[in-house]
Amino acid sequence: MEPKKNVIHFLADQALNGLYSGRVERYLQTSGEVGYSCFADSVEAFEEMTKNPNFQWHLLIVDVARANSAAAAIGRFRDTHAECVVAVLQTRNGASAQLENAIVLNHPYDDDDWLSMMHSLLSRV
Repeated sequence: MEPKKNVIHFLADQALNGLYSGRVERYLQTSGEVGYSCFADSVEAFEEMTKNPNFQWHLLIVDVARANSAAAAIGRFRDTHAECVVAVLQTRNGASAQLENAIVLNHPYDDDDWLSMMHSLLSRV
């Protein structure tokens, strides 16, 4: 069995942070695909949660607003956790952030679309 993946959501929309984190707990932690999952609502919380360079993060999910407003914090995270896959959820009008080597995706429309997106991202880890 593959090791469990560790996931962090760092979205500007606090409601989506909680919703997506809850879905990870409901669908992916119970299936054994994801080990640790959390979300950060601020740069300070994100940096506190990710400051341990020895903890292995596998997947970071951000949205365009957070990628643009917290680019420096995300850059520091990527320097320390270079192996982590970073996904950017672009806006409905197609606006996206410019994060090098990030996977750019549309926001999922429902639980099934979200689950498909997550399986695709976790398979890249």
